[in-house]
Amino acid sequence: MHSSNDDFAPTQHHSARGKNAWVAAYRVDLQTSLLRARTTYRVGSKAVLKPDKVLFVREDVQGMAVAGSRIALTTSFGSGNSKLAVYRSALEGAAFNVSLPGGNRTAGYIVDSDNHLWTVEMPAGAEDLEWNGRHLFTLFEGGSVKYRSRWRKSGGTIE
Repeated sequence: MHSSNDDFAPTQHHSARGKNAWVAAYRVDLQTSLLRARTTYRVGSKAVLKPDKVLFVREDVQGMAVAGSRIALTTSFGSGNSKLAVYRSALEGAAFNVSLPGGNRTAGYIVDSDNHLWTVEMPAGAEDLEWNGRHLFTLFEGGSVKYRSRWRKSGGTIE
C-alpha cells in the first residue's frame, strides 16, 4: 500500500485489523521529562518497553506530530512527492485491546479515513514532524548531503 485514492485521503488499513505500521505512545513525567513506563515484555531474547498506547497508521509513514486534537503524518516513498495528512485525534475515541507478546495488552487506536481532515502534496523525502502549536516543522532527507543529488532531480532539496 504505497498510494492514496484520487482525493489523497488515506488508504484503508487495519495488523490491529490487517495493518503493520504502528506508533508506540509512552507517558512522560512533565516535571522530569522521563518516561513513566517501566513495564517490559520479551521480543525474542530482548526486553522491550511496553507502550501505554499504540496507534495504527497507514503504510509509508515517515513522521508524526500531535497537537491538541490533531495528528499530522508525513508519508514518503521513493522519489515521488511526499504527503502531509492531518487527522482528528484517534486518541479521543474508544480504544480496543492490542495483544503484545507474552500475553501483554495495551490500548489501541486507528488513524484512518474516519479521522482524516485533509492532505496536501509536499516535495519528495518528507520525514519527521514537529508541531509547536503555531508551526508544523517537516524534516526532509533531501537536506542531507548523502541524499542531495538524488532528491535534487525531484525538487526535494533546497540549496
